[in-house]
Amino acid sequence: MSAITEAVVAGSLSDTTTRTQIRGSGLLVIGYLLELAINFTPHLLLVRYLSTTSYGAWAYALSLITAFQTFTLCLNDGLQRFVPIYHEQREYGKLLGSITVAFAGTLLIGSAFIAAFYLAPHTVARLVKEKEALRLLFLLVILVPIEAVEVMLMRLFACFSRARQIFYLQHVMAPLGRLFLVVLLIACRKNLAFLALGRIAIAIPTTILYGWLLVRLMHQEGLFRGLRNRLVLPCREMLVFSSPMIVATALSTIENALLVLLLDRSHGITAVAFYRVVLPLATLNNMVMNAFSWLYVPSASRLLAKEDYSGINHLYWRTAAWISVLTFPIFAITFCFAQPLTTFLYGQRYAESGVILAVLAIANYSNVALGFNGVTLKVLGKIRYVLISNLSSAAVKVTLFLILIPRFGAAGAALAVATGIVMYNLLMQLGLRCTVGVKLFAPEYLPFSLLIAFSAACLFSLRSFTGNNIYVAGAFTAIASWAVLMSAKKQLSIAEIFPEARRLPLLGRLLA
Repeated sequence: MSAITEAVVAGSLSDTTTRTQIRGSGLLVIGYLLELAINFTPHLLLVRYLSTTSYGAWAYALSLITAFQTFTLCLNDGLQRFVPIYHEQREYGKLLGSITVAFAGTLLIGSAFIAAFYLAPHTVARLVKEKEALRLLFLLVILVPIEAVEVMLMRLFACFSRARQIFYLQHVMAPLGRLFLVVLLIACRKNLAFLALGRIAIAIPTTILYGWLLVRLMHQEGLFRGLRNRLVLPCREMLVFSSPMIVATALSTIENALLVLLLDRSHGITAVAFYRVVLPLATLNNMVMNAFSWLYVPSASRLLAKEDYSGINHLYWRTAAWISVLTFPIFAITFCFAQPLTTFLYGQRYAESGVILAVLAIANYSNVALGFNGVTLKVLGKIRYVLISNLSSAAVKVTLFLILIPRFGAAGAALAVATGIVMYNLLMQLGLRCTVGVKLFAPEYLPFSLLIAFSAACLFSLRSFTGNNIYVAGAFTAIASWAVLMSAKKQLSIAEIFPEARRLPLLGRLLA
């Protein structure tokens, strides 16, 4: 972005939108860190408490349920785009109609999964040969529509820029419930069926609470005035916009199921455990991006409603810069020091998972560094291009599954997934060239992007000096991360977006 464009953007509605989005996302990043600290404890307790086979069965079942849940969220993209636009344009009939369409679609798809399991149990049993995983699947499938509605309600809070509600409900209350269940499981020496039933028992009242809070918020916003007019159901608009998400989710469901099934059949349930055990660590690289995603789509949609394309460009690149810098410490420790981190957390029996973690970490960070390219293309209406890119990358990924997993096991699965992620993001970035107002690359962010690459290379070369000591690795990572942050402070405008930081005695001077 040129100096003239920056001057135009500064102080404008788009700049205000960007600042609000980053400030709200900053709170959600803290929430994700808190959720991580709470969630990682039960994950670690389960890995340590269960045998490799039992953990593999739990991971097997949970991975399939997660894939099914993702499929039920296919209308959330449309919800997050159209609700802010209709709200901005005061079309309350359409706003309430879009919520109705998303709610009905989520329940319908989620209920279809439950019906498929219980109406055709023998078919499911033929696909899943691990008996313990099969029992868990029949219990956990009930969570598919319940937790999908829960996520949809949280996305609606994001549409109305309610970061605080998301912080307390999604990042504090929900993970504390999961931690309590695991502690109770270990203390009472119960089996995994107890844990699955406990998840269901907590999910139902939690979803009801979220719904009640959202209805109260909508009443305060005066949105039910739309009921006095004709309720408009924008089914076509929602389905057309959500079509890439529907296809991508269907493909993701197939990919995740195929990955787990191929690993189990070619290398046994322990191969599933080797892959799944480091997946939470690798996906930590998406944590900051996930936090920013809650408010990014509504913010970009509001700018689109005003046809402020330069503002969308400003929002896109400033958000990408923040995500890249804040994610760098996670990337550094999970990629450069993957082996010592894996053995430190999970023990020597999971040592071979270190390579898997490194491959998945670099793929996830490549996705993070390029920002919300795919999301921006969808907001701008480039639906067909996103759809074709989804299909192309999925075809490559599935082909690699069939070639690499039988031969290399969990490491082959990681390589196939990483290739698919990198290919998809390159296609999305090329797609930005076709859009109005959004640049393929912002030159002002090049210096600290090069510094990020240089810092990662230096840390990778220092692996031999750490002696597999995770504490030394952590110290090196902290130094490199601080250098990256200081080099990027002007591009990020930290002191302007967070003026409270100026009041801190030493930190305020460094960030100014």
